[in-house]
Amino acid sequence: MAKAPANMDKRAHRMQWWRQARFGMFIHWGLYSALGGIWKGRRVRFGPAEWIMCEKLIPKRSYRRIAADFNPVDFDADRIARLAKAAGMKYMVFTAKHHDGFSMFHSRLTRYNIVDATPFQRDPVAELAAACDRHGLRFGLYYSQLDWNWSAAPLAFAPIVKFADYLDFLMGQLEELLTHYGPVSTLFFDGDWMPQWTAKTGARVESLCRSLQPDVIINDRVGKRYLPEGVLIAGKPLTEHFPFLKKFDPGAGAGDYLTPEQYVPARGFPRDWETCMTMNGSWGYNSFDNNWKTVAQINAILADTISRGGNLLLNIGPDGKGNIPAMCEEILMEIGNWSAQDTGK
Repeated sequence: MAKAPANMDKRAHRMQWWRQARFGMFIHWGLYSALGGIWKGRRVRFGPAEWIMCEKLIPKRSYRRIAADFNPVDFDADRIARLAKAAGMKYMVFTAKHHDGFSMFHSRLTRYNIVDATPFQRDPVAELAAACDRHGLRFGLYYSQLDWNWSAAPLAFAPIVKFADYLDFLMGQLEELLTHYGPVSTLFFDGDWMPQWTAKTGARVESLCRSLQPDVIINDRVGKRYLPEGVLIAGKPLTEHFPFLKKFDPGAGAGDYLTPEQYVPARGFPRDWETCMTMNGSWGYNSFDNNWKTVAQINAILADTISRGGNLLLNIGPDGKGNIPAMCEEILMEIGNWSAQDTGK
């Protein structure tokens, strides 16, 4: 039998903890959280609240003004980490930069960040990384390639203006995140559908990240997924309705794991995978979305995910003051109680 390549040995080593963890916390938090899904009295209608800049076509200049009043004084990294641990979660993934382009960490490459542009003047990435270390959780980061602060317009498929300059900026920010905050266990990229992103570009980014932190686990969206993966029809992914689309996935080999969104695949995948899912209908804080999943529903989803060999990354969306929505906290505490009863703790 041929010996496994050395890179496969390294991958198996870095994936070991992740395959055992099974349950993590996703945190969507940014300037959009201050709006709560409402812009000038108009509610978001077609998408989750963090896409409000796109849905309402908010000009960059207007959107940037939100930062001047963004002061989430109730943000408590320790409370979030304790909640994750109480729910039985083993790792955390926080949105360092979402599609709106606002940096939720102290980036030296732009003043459009939470430390320099807001009265808050604190670095949530630093605080969450430290809290995870204190409470025995793995710490991970989300980073969006799509960036409406650099694009021609706040649209899903709008091209980036001066893409070469933007790519330098993106690489620089990733270097900051992977050198200033200690061990980063996972990187969740998003926005690979943007027109200028290619599998080749993704390979460059992946190589940079691994050169800085060899043990970091990276999702498939660092490459170029086939767009319909995250599109659902009648609750099922497009590829289940049209299997021929699977063969057109140019990013099948990118990263370490696949990222089905808002659904659990019926038969799992041949690669490692992680379902990311909301507790209501939005990733970012939506002040009027009360369509919460029940504890029983989430426990069933978690059980299905684990039984099919995947991980579940369950989202919370703190509000503009940094508070965890009461229903999020209540649901997670109940999940933790159920888990403790099942394991006899």
